[in-house]
Amino acid sequence: NIEVGVRLHEDQIRRKQWEEDYTQDANGNITAVTYTVRGAAGNRTQNVFAVSTHAQDQMKWGKFTFTPGIRIETMDASYCDGGCGNDGVTKGDRTYSVVVGGGSMKYDWIDSDGRDIDIFGGVHRGFSPADPRGNIRSGTTEETSIGMELGLRYKNARRAFSTEVVAFNTILDDLVVNDSVGGAGAGGTGNYGKVQSLGLEYQVNYDRGLDKGWSWQMPMYVTATYTNATFLETAGGTADAESIFAGANIGNMVPYIPELSLSFGVGAIFDKWSYNIDANFVSQAYADAANQNAQVNPQNGTADVRFGSIPARFVVDGSLGYKLSKKARLFGNVKNITNNEYIISRQPHGPRPGLPFSMMAGLEIQL
Repeated sequence: NIEVGVRLHEDQIRRKQWEEDYTQDANGNITAVTYTVRGAAGNRTQNVFAVSTHAQDQMKWGKFTFTPGIRIETMDASYCDGGCGNDGVTKGDRTYSVVVGGGSMKYDWIDSDGRDIDIFGGVHRGFSPADPRGNIRSGTTEETSIGMELGLRYKNARRAFSTEVVAFNTILDDLVVNDSVGGAGAGGTGNYGKVQSLGLEYQVNYDRGLDKGWSWQMPMYVTATYTNATFLETAGGTADAESIFAGANIGNMVPYIPELSLSFGVGAIFDKWSYNIDANFVSQAYADAANQNAQVNPQNGTADVRFGSIPARFVVDGSLGYKLSKKARLFGNVKNITNNEYIISRQPHGPRPGLPFSMMAGLEIQL
């Protein structure tokens, strides 16, 4: 079963900026404002045209299914700083290609009497290109990765039960990140060495109503992911003191990747009614690569609310539906039932709260 494809893609950023300066008195009142004309500050254009071709083949032999594949992407990248004319601006261009690919395997261990047990795994190479200006002018290279997974999947249709467990390990080389997000640094992108992300995913689904032959369904689920994402090298590249990645050392955890994410829920479907209760727990994560709890930039010792930690959170949601006809349905949902206050990010300029208690109701119609 052979598949081939071609994709053409173009991205462009055109930046024409100006400055607005505000003057405040000792009480915080704005006393004066000055503007520059549009295009008077930091003009820049970046463009990429990419051609991607891929091919894969799904091959079966007995209980084995093997799917190898390859992708070749050629990118024509260019940038210019300033007016982008012939007025002595800094500019450049580069054309390069990247080859990625890999393969996956599945073994149908058992497939009979409504039961299905599969063993599966795969190894794939990936990449993420740097922006044209960072790549051509600053030497930021594309990020590459090797991802590996191995898992076991079990389904029992008669019991309305399924479960899956997957172990994964991804190693990234030349991690590409912004120098400064929300700060006042020089900006741009840089390579920050090698990162490893390994862990375990688990999920289980079960419908008590279908299993026991009740007149109503009772679907429930549990999903959990454990991730250990750490730096294998001390951050290098072109990091400035504003970057949340500048404090990375070997063994430090990657910012914004929690160790544990756990979700579970239960619902009911009876006649025209349906409801669901869903809960999600996310463990603490760090907001900077220095892995500190203090809201202080470790590079220069100044207070900075972009640094620190993201506390653990637990959020419960609910939903209710009523089917008016085959094509119409009333619905309502409640988000964050307990009105838990939590932080989801410290970017770009300090703590950002999660969604508070909220309600919504509506009518769905299928044409």
